[in-house]
Amino acid sequence: MLWICMGSILSCAMNQGITSTTSQITCPICGHQEVETLPTEYCVIAYDCKKCGVTLHPEGDDCCVYCTHGDHKCPSKQ
Repeated sequence: MLWICMGSILSCAMNQGITSTTSQITCPICGHQEVETLPTEYCVIAYDCKKCGVTLHPEGDDCCVYCTHGDHKCPSKQ
């Protein structure tokens, strides 16, 4: 199947039946959880925990912090 997307990543993802617009990030250091709105035009490569201040980064082949530390991956990976 070929998908041709015009516009934002999120609208392309929604055309494929994906509706997650938020992700709950969990800090692996202190366990703090925070719900954040997923960006539609870029990947987030650094995120500061709002409780302990540690900076989270993507791990392995993940493109952003949501793919590594969130309960929903970024729109381009959903």
